[in-house]
Amino acid sequence: MIPLYRQAMRTRLPLLLAAVLLTYGAAHFLAALWLVPAGGTDFQAFYTSAAKWKAGMPAYAVDTGAVLPNLTPPFLLPVFSLFTYASPSVAFAFWTLFSILCVALALPGLEAATGFNKRDLTLLALGTAPAGIGLVLGQLGGVLLLVLTRAWLAARNLQPIRAGLWCALLCSIKPFYGLLILWFVWRRSWQTVMTAAGGMVIAFALSAGVAGMSNVLAWVSSLTAIDSYANVYNASTVGLGARLFWSCVPHCADAAACWLPLP
Repeated sequence: MIPLYRQAMRTRLPLLLAAVLLTYGAAHFLAALWLVPAGGTDFQAFYTSAAKWKAGMPAYAVDTGAVLPNLTPPFLLPVFSLFTYASPSVAFAFWTLFSILCVALALPGLEAATGFNKRDLTLLALGTAPAGIGLVLGQLGGVLLLVLTRAWLAARNLQPIRAGLWCALLCSIKPFYGLLILWFVWRRSWQTVMTAAGGMVIAFALSAGVAGMSNVLAWVSSLTAIDSYANVYNASTVGLGARLFWSCVPHCADAAACWLPLP
């Protein structure tokens, strides 16, 4: 395995850059409040899907025009079902706090590895489009940041099995992170690759055991049905290639709107 570790040097963001990042993040947050679709937020999809699963109904059936499709794997349904004991608005508030907690838990490791202090790391996080929009829509960004950070830190500290376990969780939640496996293959970290592959198999089996194969197949179908290539949050290779090389991206009536961070 090729060593990855580098000693971080302490550094600080220039005050002007920090102010720009804070302004930029606030602007995106306000824009997100305006751009929330009539179809609902991501958390509404998680909440509705978990409520259906708890009631013994097909969890991934989407009512046309009601909510966005739930793209999270079935093994997370028991987790989201805990939020259904509260009203949707209260549950959303708890989910937002949980997302912020995940970001806070990721900061100490990032501080030690990068040399940036927690304040600057927070500004770097807030000064991105996904931060504001992710909070408004109740997306998984905070959770994914924590899991990805743990996987990266484990790889950085030459802990291949731990890196593989975190990578398995990450790729099971969002399959497009499977590209990380190719990175570990390139680095010849075979323990990480095998651990991640085994972990994903376990996650798939857990999904089938928790929700049944019908819900697993419905989840897979919902993933393959995504065609919003113009969406900047479409992280698939098809979406990236479409935005880079296609002069007219499908499913986007306004060429300018193709590059807006719409859900």
